[in-house]
Amino acid sequence: MTRAGGAAVSVVVGPDEHGVVEHALAVAAATGSGVHRLPDGPTVPFLAGGVADAAVAHLHYTDRLYGPNSECAADGFCELASRLTGRIVVSLHDVPDPDSSGHSARRVAAYRRVSERADLLIVASTTEQERLRRCGIDGDSRVVPLPIGPIARCRPPDRLDGRARVVGVLGFIYPGKGHAEVIAAAARAQRKVTVWAIGRPSDGHDDVAAALERQAATLARHFVVTGFVDPAELADLLGTVDVPVVPTRRPSASASLNRWIAAGRRPLVAANPYSCELAAAAPDLITLYEAERSGSLDDAIATAVDDPAWTWRAGEVPDKYTIAGVARAHLRVYEQFGGRS
Repeated sequence: MTRAGGAAVSVVVGPDEHGVVEHALAVAAATGSGVHRLPDGPTVPFLAGGVADAAVAHLHYTDRLYGPNSECAADGFCELASRLTGRIVVSLHDVPDPDSSGHSARRVAAYRRVSERADLLIVASTTEQERLRRCGIDGDSRVVPLPIGPIARCRPPDRLDGRARVVGVLGFIYPGKGHAEVIAAAARAQRKVTVWAIGRPSDGHDDVAAALERQAATLARHFVVTGFVDPAELADLLGTVDVPVVPTRRPSASASLNRWIAAGRRPLVAANPYSCELAAAAPDLITLYEAERSGSLDDAIATAVDDPAWTWRAGEVPDKYTIAGVARAHLRVYEQFGGRS
């Protein structure tokens, strides 16, 4: 643990490779906050000296980090929060979108329990803030976007030869991510196209990767699962992809999307409330396609395959999306509650 005692301290639960953990550690480093790591989950019997009585404790919550199911995750969070005596700021990630399913209801109930233990909630978009209201969560909340960066912009290739174009989807493989739609659209492209899944299957979803491999083989398209990519090598890898695609239809915020942008790319992104919010704020960062309209992804991929230069951005990232801008927003929250960085 670093720099605890009366200052803002980030209590970070989960393995280093998880995107929420990466985000939490990046924010802590940018704000100069103390960090207390619980890589194996929230079940350790103690907190290191100076953490429990920190003026502000900042926790990042997504149910997958805190337990095997929504109820256990909320139990783990509440147990951890009960050991803290100062103000509690909670960044909520993967905020559920309420529907009629039992799974959604369980997640909503868990996020309500977590929110009740927080003095202030942080979400990454106004889309998520609206989801909080639909979940019946009416606690004090602020919108602080996920940071885009650190910027490690790649250079577009000087020329294209006759090789197969690479269409890439970044992030964990799980049901509904959109890989299947990308493979199907790539199969309808006139040029030879390879699809890369840049990442590994989420725990328990190796069957999804196997099903995608079978789909690609049936459609005579090459499909590659890279597995986990070391962060130090990721920017270069993202620069070798001809057509970056973010096909998830219902994200509330997307670290994968931000990584494409940080690498200098302008990915094709399924239109949804969050991506439309981002496009309205910074039109140069992404290219939207209408995922619900038949042929829209086909057309977008075909255009980008013919002219991959279209998928490289020229403008700068707006300040509020940079790590420095995001850090300043967090510091304002900590100062509001008396935490020092």
